[in-house]
Amino acid sequence: MANTRRLICPAILVALCAIIIVQRLLTYNEPLERDITSYAVTGNELLHGRCLYSDLWDHKPPAIHAAYAAATVLVGYGPQCVFLLNITCAILVLLGVYYAASAAGFGPAAGLSAAACWTIVSADLGLEANEPNTELFINVCLVWAFAILVSAHGSSLRSRSLLLVAVLFSAASLFKPLAIVPAGMMGAAHVGLAPRDTRGKAIAHVLMMLGLVVAAWGVVAAYFAATGRFQAFNDAVFTYNGFYGGSVIRNLGRSFGLRRLFPHAFLPVQLVLGALTAAGVAYRMRHTPRYGVFMIAAMVATYVQVALPGRFFPHYYQLWLPVLSIGAGIGMVSLMARPRWQFVAACLALCALCVYEWSAFALSPDEWSQRKYGTVFVESRNLGRELDAALKAGETFYEWGSESGLYFYSGRRPQTGVFFNYPLIGGPLVDKLTPRVLADLDRRQPELFIIHQAYAFSGPISKWFSTRYQLFPDRPVRGEFVIYARRGGRLANWPPPDRSTDQPKQAKRIGL
Repeated sequence: MANTRRLICPAILVALCAIIIVQRLLTYNEPLERDITSYAVTGNELLHGRCLYSDLWDHKPPAIHAAYAAATVLVGYGPQCVFLLNITCAILVLLGVYYAASAAGFGPAAGLSAAACWTIVSADLGLEANEPNTELFINVCLVWAFAILVSAHGSSLRSRSLLLVAVLFSAASLFKPLAIVPAGMMGAAHVGLAPRDTRGKAIAHVLMMLGLVVAAWGVVAAYFAATGRFQAFNDAVFTYNGFYGGSVIRNLGRSFGLRRLFPHAFLPVQLVLGALTAAGVAYRMRHTPRYGVFMIAAMVATYVQVALPGRFFPHYYQLWLPVLSIGAGIGMVSLMARPRWQFVAACLALCALCVYEWSAFALSPDEWSQRKYGTVFVESRNLGRELDAALKAGETFYEWGSESGLYFYSGRRPQTGVFFNYPLIGGPLVDKLTPRVLADLDRRQPELFIIHQAYAFSGPISKWFSTRYQLFPDRPVRGEFVIYARRGGRLANWPPPDRSTDQPKQAKRIGL
């Protein structure tokens, strides 16, 4: 009987992991959104010897690109590498949530409840959580750092645990620098909760952790400096992100709007898990204040992380899912000691949330994408596959836009490493990056030039394009995209199209 009981907990965790894998399999064929395909394309290009920032441009720190490159090494370039990262990180968060909630004083019961909550919401449609964006990787690092910290008693962190927490915070910040906020918040909680006679030791712990985070960034900066790419690294990760985020004071002020505090896509999860978390935190504050304070610190840090960039994209709110799952798991177990109707009501609310979340799996993969983003990524995937069929080996294309899915689904390597047009349209790097793109395009002119009509097209690249390309004669308009063929190229060797026919507004604007 004792052996059977010991096996129940691992068996439930294995079952929850299996559910997560099945969830991700059901949306395996969903057209991937631009962030995901950009990481995958960049990771693949790194394996072909291209250099990050000086050639391959992105404003994210290097960890996300390294993760995708590693997955590509393991399983190859394509949807399979995205799937591998997706299920691996989701399962790691599940285990971290279980470990953190189990340390709250209720043992495995709270851990399993929290893990079940994570399983329910981890692929939330409204938060775009079924795809491995940077928030999922940050969640892996932060949930385990939180679990280790709350498992320590007072200021008694072992050296090995202290080092591991520092490594986790460093890794999280190398996915997004704002992940340093939870390190500061939880460090402050660790110091504030330490007894007076051990507070100096707790301060030393926090300084060592933050010092190791700074050291990690110093190593990364030194690497780029040693390879002659420090300026490019600084321009992308700091200069451009300063422009992209804007005023942090203004962003924090804007975060108090109702639409940002309670976004429609997040509201069902907020109502159910938030109420259970409130019950759990209230119980812990009375019985184990240390754990309750760490929960509050984690929630405040999460709020600040979501608010500081000032963009409030749905996937930013994924950062709430682990902490709310932990709080909800603790809340569920704490309600067992209350009047029975409260626990029954909580169970019914979780069942309703489960039905809400999992009803989305009745949709097709394409419908998932359309519900989240509209048709753009379905069109990107379809056009990418057509481009692969139309182009011969060695022929290339360029897109004026940001849909890296065209490169991902065509399997064609981008001719220029600046395959986003965001920094070419505005910001502090226009004058630096535009000549780089023109040089890349001049080196060997792409056979096809694709314009995403959502973006204005003007400036030096537009002038370069206008004398070299003409409308592609076979259905040049594909959804939001307009295709042009190189004048005199293989795909433009036919009579020009009738000028009297209705041409897209984008084509008229650029004089073709």
